[in-house]
Amino acid sequence: MGTIKAQRGTVRRLLAAPSPVAPVRGIGRALNHVPGMLVRTLRQWRRRARGRAELAGLDARARADLGVRWEDARAESRKPGWRA
Repeated sequence: MGTIKAQRGTVRRLLAAPSPVAPVRGIGRALNHVPGMLVRTLRQWRRRARGRAELAGLDARARADLGVRWEDARAESRKPGWRA
C-alpha cells in the first residue's frame, strides 16, 4: 500500500476549510506523517546520545581544544537524548 504525501500547508488549509468533512481527511493525512516524524525524532535522540557519550569520553586536551570545561562536558553528557 502506498503512502499519501500532502503538500506543504495542505493540512493547515484543510483544517481551516468550512466543510466539516475536510478536517477529518486533513487529520488522516496528518497522521500519515506520524511514523516518519517518530523515526526522525528517535534518530535525533540517538545522535544526541552518541554525541554526548563521545563528549564524555574526551580527554582534557581534546576538551580544551574544543573550549569545553570538564564541568560543562559532564553536565551535557548526563542529559538524556530527548533533552536539547
